Amino acid sequence: LSAGCTVSREGYRRMVLEIEVALRLGAAITQPLADEAALLAHLDGVMPALELPELALDGIAAPTGLDYVAGNIGVRGYILGAARDPALLQGAAPSLKLARGATVLAQGSGDAALAAALELVKAAVAAGHELRAGQVLLSGAVGGMVPAEPGDYVADYGALGTLRFTVR
Repeated sequence: LSAGCTVSREGYRRMVLEIEVALRLGAAITQPLADEAALLAHLDGVMPALELPELALDGIAAPTGLDYVAGNIGVRGYILGAARDPALLQGAAPSLKLARGATVLAQGSGDAALAAALELVKAAVAAGHELRAGQVLLSGAVGGMVPAEPGDYVADYGALGTLRFTVR
């Protein structure tokens, strides 16, 4: 989905929202990368991202990884903003904030986006996967999961841009 869209909760038992940073590969990765600088050289864009997972863990107060697997928790979609220069992830990390109306629901920093993506790349390559140009890597949740309640949302990513969307 793209910014400005309307998201339906239909078909979800419990939709949640996660603010994340998306990193788009501009070149294939077939070998392990040494560091974040090597990953940065393989990127052709970074963008605001909002993940739309299913979190149907009825009655489990402190879920474990096994609970997530057993509950078939997974991403059902995501919203991406416009691609920007990957160099924006260097230096001062962008501050991220998700709000519905005047209420701030989640906030955090994009400072770990490159490190998280590098770990994802290392695991994928070690498992024998080839990552191709155009594929998008998500950083993981920044600021925790938020229940997707009906309303108009704004996710502000500082220099990375803004996502506006509606949940119905």
